[in-house]
Amino acid sequence: MDIFNIYLPVAGIEFNALLLVLIGFCVGVLGGFFGVGGGWIVTPALNIFGFQMAFAVGTGLAIFFGESIGATKKHHKMGNIDWKERMKSK
Repeated sequence: MDIFNIYLPVAGIEFNALLLVLIGFCVGVLGGFFGVGGGWIVTPALNIFGFQMAFAVGTGLAIFFGESIGATKKHHKMGNIDWKERMKSK
């Protein structure tokens, strides 16, 4: 199974890509069941599997940022955001 090992230069570790896919799948399923984002699951999971806490927290923050952008776009399409009124209040 060495063929699936990848080197992550920023984190400075070698990691199994299949394990990353498995973590992502589990996070997606659990996040879907509980109706929350996956950042709170990803951070401890990555730390448990050998990533330094700084990289695990950064990954969680990136997930939160992406989810926020997606939710904002979705609410804008549904008409829940009035950008003009929002800008007047500032």
